[in-house]
Amino acid sequence: MTPPNFAYIIIFFLLSLCTGCFPPPSETDIAKLNLLKNKYGDNFRFKLIDETYLKVELKKDIPVNENDLKEIYKLFFFESKEDTKRRNTSFVYLNFYDSRGNFQYQIVYEKWSNKFVKSKTREYY
Repeated sequence: MTPPNFAYIIIFFLLSLCTGCFPPPSETDIAKLNLLKNKYGDNFRFKLIDETYLKVELKKDIPVNENDLKEIYKLFFFESKEDTKRRNTSFVYLNFYDSRGNFQYQIVYEKWSNKFVKSKTREYY
């Protein structure tokens, strides 16, 4: 075997290891995702990224009410919409994108301040 071919094998091996770095979403994560799709699927696409991000993308170029995104956050991340207790999940952030796939901002709930925090500076941590 020549050295370039060996290098390709090593790269392929390393890439295949990285694809299994994140565990699959839990059954509850999938159920919550399906709930979002059923309730908000006319206007949004939803996708779980890595084990940290809920991607929310507009399907059409329509105005978005930030309160709708907070309701989506509550429905996915909290045990109930009335309670701010986070359910057991590895996912933390809601990343919002326009209909062209451009990152707009990120929402996270800070328990210590009892507030939703919106950030436009970072898409991923």
